[in-house]
Amino acid sequence: MAAGALLAPPIGIAAPTALTNAPGFSVGIARCTFVDPTRSVLNFATRPPSILSNQRVLVTEVRYPMARPERSVAETAGGTPATRVGGFPMIVFAHGYDVMPSTYAALLDVWVRKGYVVAAPIFPDENRVEVGRQHNANTEYDLWNEPADLAFVTHQLLDASRAATATCPQVAGLIRPSALSLAGHSDGGTVVGMLAFSTGRDPRGVTFAALRAGLNFRAAIVMSAREDDVSAYRTLPTGPALLVVQSAADQCNPAFRALHLISRHPATR
Repeated sequence: MAAGALLAPPIGIAAPTALTNAPGFSVGIARCTFVDPTRSVLNFATRPPSILSNQRVLVTEVRYPMARPERSVAETAGGTPATRVGGFPMIVFAHGYDVMPSTYAALLDVWVRKGYVVAAPIFPDENRVEVGRQHNANTEYDLWNEPADLAFVTHQLLDASRAATATCPQVAGLIRPSALSLAGHSDGGTVVGMLAFSTGRDPRGVTFAALRAGLNFRAAIVMSAREDDVSAYRTLPTGPALLVVQSAADQCNPAFRALHLISRHPATR
């Protein structure tokens, strides 16, 4: 199933009541760059992989509701954000292999028009540009570093929402920290599953539970993905709520790869 086929807001966070019958928002977009100096990026074109960078530079596309009502399908770079007491719920989105967040623009814009901030980091090794630079080497092994990327970017955006920063001024006062969701497609869906439910550890030995601690993720959307086949996954009645979108005809991540997570989640029984 294509990612663009999922157009509803994530489960677990209802659209604000005041917006139900209102016209959709226009979509503003900004690029915010967050630098994690504690973790490195690998170059998989060498054998063995070498260090490409001693820090992870996470350019993040932030789509947000604009102050003016919806008037066109176009995104507006740097447009004036809408204001809402308490801020808007935020979806942190993880893209798949050899693509960019813009690949999913139609889907992400629908969420924004319904009243969500959508933040999509560009993963340092799995984005289309870097895959090409590394001569189409298999950079998917960086996937295990990406749950920490999502957690790091989420913390940075929450900080920028609490106090205006030069790094990401558009989000000042824009995000409701108690209303966060995760969503991802293909490799990005696997990353979301790891961050939300895995009992394992990332390459630094940090548990995924520690990464998600303190972040109020109330929903997770896993699209065309799989479990990592390394660690056990655990879900709790307290959430986050889970929505799995999987095609029976998927030749990359077959449906049975997602069934383990579905069968363990109380909301799907």
